[in-house]
Amino acid sequence: GRIKHEVKKEEKNIGYIKFAGYGQYEVSKEQPNIELSNPTTNYTDFVFTVKDSESKKLIGKTDKVAPGKFVYMNVVDFYKTPGVYNVDINITTYDSESGAQLNGVNQKMEITVK
Repeated sequence: GRIKHEVKKEEKNIGYIKFAGYGQYEVSKEQPNIELSNPTTNYTDFVFTVKDSESKKLIGKTDKVAPGKFVYMNVVDFYKTPGVYNVDINITTYDSESGAQLNGVNQKMEITVK
């Protein structure tokens, strides 16, 4: 299973941006995706860039994800061998109305490939 916890809130003049915590995720050939979500309470769109922590190779980058929405990213195509891997998730945030880039956050996720 996956573990979700809150990691960090960033204060803004117009409120808070909330980031979902990632921690650990288990994937397999049958379920090859990690879920990347933007909490409903936000006023910002998220763009997720996921890279392998060791090699810094790009696993994938999403389009803008609106508040309350999520996307799936296949990581099994990248990690073809079972094992435990670490990824860096860079979240870039954009004001949903103006499109202006706001502060983002970097997170780590541990992925177990079965």
